[in-house]
Amino acid sequence: MSDWPSKFDQRNGTTAPVVLAHELPFRLGALQVEPALRLVSTDDGREEILQPRTMQVLVSLARSAGKILSRDDLTESCWSGTLVGDDSINRVIAQLRKLADGIGDQRFAIETITKVGYRLIVLQDASAANAAGHLPAIAPTAAPAATPAGTPAVAPIPNRPLHKRPLMIAGVAAAILLAIVTAVITGVSLWPASAANDGVAELAIATSAGPGTPPGAAQALHDELASVFGPDQLRIIDDPRGGTYRLDAKLAEIAGELVVFAELRPPGGGPAIWAPRLPVRDAKTLKGVASFLIFAARCDVSGDVMHAPVNRSPVAVAAWAGFCDENSKDTYDNGRQIELLRTATRAEPRFADAHAMLAFALGEEIGGRRDPQAEALRAEGRRAAAAALALDPRNGMAHLALASMKLPRDFFGREAETNLALQARPEFTGQAIRSQGTLLFSVGRLKEALAAYRRALVVVTDNNIDLLASARLLSAMGDYGSARQIYATHAGSQNDSATTDRLWLNDAIAARDWEQAKILAPIAVIDDATRAAMIELVAGLAAGDTAKVRGAGATFEGLASHSATLTLGAAYGLAYSGRRVAALSAVERLVPDHGTRTWTMLYSTAFAPARQTPEFAALVERNGLADYWRNSGNLPDFCLSPGAPALCATLRRRG
Repeated sequence: MSDWPSKFDQRNGTTAPVVLAHELPFRLGALQVEPALRLVSTDDGREEILQPRTMQVLVSLARSAGKILSRDDLTESCWSGTLVGDDSINRVIAQLRKLADGIGDQRFAIETITKVGYRLIVLQDASAANAAGHLPAIAPTAAPAATPAGTPAVAPIPNRPLHKRPLMIAGVAAAILLAIVTAVITGVSLWPASAANDGVAELAIATSAGPGTPPGAAQALHDELASVFGPDQLRIIDDPRGGTYRLDAKLAEIAGELVVFAELRPPGGGPAIWAPRLPVRDAKTLKGVASFLIFAARCDVSGDVMHAPVNRSPVAVAAWAGFCDENSKDTYDNGRQIELLRTATRAEPRFADAHAMLAFALGEEIGGRRDPQAEALRAEGRRAAAAALALDPRNGMAHLALASMKLPRDFFGREAETNLALQARPEFTGQAIRSQGTLLFSVGRLKEALAAYRRALVVVTDNNIDLLASARLLSAMGDYGSARQIYATHAGSQNDSATTDRLWLNDAIAARDWEQAKILAPIAVIDDATRAAMIELVAGLAAGDTAKVRGAGATFEGLASHSATLTLGAAYGLAYSGRRVAALSAVERLVPDHGTRTWTMLYSTAFAPARQTPEFAALVERNGLADYWRNSGNLPDFCLSPGAPALCATLRRRG
């Protein structure tokens, strides 16, 4: 591919490659570092397993003895000189800083030298050299005994001496014996095949490239796959152990186009349970392809980890794999998800995650509807959530499903279920924080919502939903510059950027970024009528042509008058063309089909003039928002800004 970076396989600098298998153990202040095992430990027994790339960077920084390493130096020593994005290095540095703040007890730090690079500094157990800002000499320790092939990674050890735990050890031994006896009698596996002892899902990955593909592309794909989730959410390994799922991804050139052929195989081998084929437009879109692959693969793997495992039938496995594939798409078919999950739960009634995800998908399908069909789906969803919680009481997805099925006015009920999800198993942390962000956004608490989405991005980097929601919030809060950067970066890394383009268009109009709005208007809107009106609206606003703006507004009003042609784009078009009352009416009518997340539109810059109208005050009273603001004591952010609507004074007075 001609547009692939020519530097993809070039080497920069002279830093020696870090080969973990050949690196001797060393001490870093009070920490023991064993590169070959990817293990960092303390004298009191705390341990942490690092991802391979993270350990390589730690070794490279430690080797430098306090000297500054540039990004090119790190690329040469830890990425074999292949071209990597700044975000890949940033993620590794962030993981090392998290290590320093965790079991490192802030005994070392990674210092950023702006425009130059990084250096490692020991903050405790320092010598005179350290006082000058340099790392003391690294003291190698005796090399560990060879680890037999197939030995699982060492699980974290509780910070408690063994001699104080005899009763606990005896209890664990008895439980293990009982589990083994039960397994022999019933034939049911009582331990997740793909989970290590700490309960974190584990996935082996392997990448390769065929003739004609760019040099270094396979390694770049491997790096992107390994960097999507943090180690507390998904453990990536290169060599499969018994009982580990394996994802193979091969790059091939087909008729001048680069394509990734992937296969996900279950523990023990056997036929692939998922085999997607994904085009790669250029080097930037490799990140989007990797995210899709790893999200779907983790979904499959997590089906064995998040609950007490069962022997799933081939029908259940195939249905769950189909759901994971659909669920990982930016634009997914929720109806297809529901049918696949119904199939999975019928085939395996003890499949807790399938019950929970079925409940959640039904909640998405219901939205804010109250018709008889919606009530039947709501009842089915509640039964599915109850089944999931009966099998797995700490299933956070089931609580999120119950939150999604609350009636539109019940903001307090959604908040309570979301809080329960936040207390559930750590596997659900990212989704629970994301749902918290959506709830906060829907009630106008924008700063808190942005903080929630940023926390979610720490759990799962580059998540599409979290990134785009963050961009929308930044724009609504007046920071379009930061939002624009997110939109541009994200659109460039996706083979299909339709969702990004639609959201970006709305914010570009609000920020009067006419150059970008003119680019997006013809490509961001799906239906022809709305697209034509949006192109006319942007042209009119950019030129100050009130006649064009009025004409576009009339078209949007006609589209909004019929439920079949009422869209989110039409509602935004009404707001931007000055038809405030019609825009508010359109938003309210969209809630039944799109759910309470529709209220997030009200806090965008487009609706700022509409918030000043009596119709807005009446709308929030009718739909429970005012009641939530009044009784929770949490006013929306627009009430805390200059020029707040008269409604805000009423809420404060009654509160």
